[in-house]
Amino acid sequence: MAALSETHRNNSRINSSNLNSMALPTTPSFRSPCDDPRLFASSAVSVVVASCYAILIPVTLLGNGSVIAAFATNARLRTATNILILGLAASDLLVGAFAVPFWTFIVSHADITAGHCYSTYLIYISFDIFAGCASILQLTAIALERFLSTQWPLFHRKLPQYVYCIMLLVSWLCALTMAALQPLQAKTETWRKSYTVALFVSCCCSPLVIIVTSYCYIFKISRFQGRRRKTSSSKRCGLTPGGAIKELNVAITVAVITVLFVTAWFPFFVVTVIATFCLGCLPSPPALLHLVKFLKFLQYSSSAINPYIYAYRNTEMRKTLAKIARKLFPCDLGIGTRNVIDRGDSIQRYRQSIIQADQKPECYQTISRNNLSSAGEVFVQDTKSKPAKKSQKKNKKKTKVIYL
Repeated sequence: MAALSETHRNNSRINSSNLNSMALPTTPSFRSPCDDPRLFASSAVSVVVASCYAILIPVTLLGNGSVIAAFATNARLRTATNILILGLAASDLLVGAFAVPFWTFIVSHADITAGHCYSTYLIYISFDIFAGCASILQLTAIALERFLSTQWPLFHRKLPQYVYCIMLLVSWLCALTMAALQPLQAKTETWRKSYTVALFVSCCCSPLVIIVTSYCYIFKISRFQGRRRKTSSSKRCGLTPGGAIKELNVAITVAVITVLFVTAWFPFFVVTVIATFCLGCLPSPPALLHLVKFLKFLQYSSSAINPYIYAYRNTEMRKTLAKIARKLFPCDLGIGTRNVIDRGDSIQRYRQSIIQADQKPECYQTISRNNLSSAGEVFVQDTKSKPAKKSQKKNKKKTKVIYL
């Protein structure tokens, strides 16, 4: 990160051996404030870049915030293994709440290394390292946890909950340590190179090796178990259709997780290392700045996509989010419900309907089926449930009505 900032210095014609050692202006009275509209870039490219980053902010906040809300609402989601998912959502939420807005504000300036904006840049770079490393290390912890559950399932089931809490704590402490060491780059060129190497090894190479190895081994074990089940049940070679589908699903999951991590993080770290040891090997500053902005977009996109890969695939998670949505928007989003009493046979039918009347009934209101026509409802789905108990009285049929 600090190495890439050298390109910013060259672009702004600041002669200094290191960006982090550059002194802040001592006479700021004649300088414009950092939020002066005259300092913002007005080109179409800058506006498009800032808009793309701005779109990531609500997507990241909504995705990871909903995961945290689901954990807080549903006690069944608070399992030991889901602690790591919760930690990942928390770190990605910090990325969307602080790192992306800071970076969007910085790249909106024509000269992001100007003295009046340099303090903002220092705050951003330290927090960006902290949140980014925390997200990477927790992705690594999730890969290790899944490896343990596949290789030693009995041992994995006996692991107490505090073990996962320790894994989560270690990830946050390592990220905090790397962020705290960032100002040391200002001392000498040796410190800057040493820090870049340490950051590359601890937050890129090691997690990459662990994640790729773990998920490839998980795929290998899943494939082996599928073939062994087939061999035990039949002498024929090959997989059953169900086993082949399961193996394909595991392969797709492994490929998506691995490719996403490599695409989102590896290019940025590689460019950072090259900028540290061979800045002349990279393009000229204007082109390099656009490259950095693109790589940062890939990096932040990982925080927006992670909830959909690690959390939303959980059925209980999706049900909890649907309940939360029904509470927040009971009628407006078409997910509010009310019971409709229907006289009929002993089968309970739950039907979804769209209310077309001008005056919509209140949510969870109970009305008679005879009034359905006056309400202007049109049934769009019909699902049978278990038969109701027989009774001498006429059976009632409850219909769940979902209206817009």
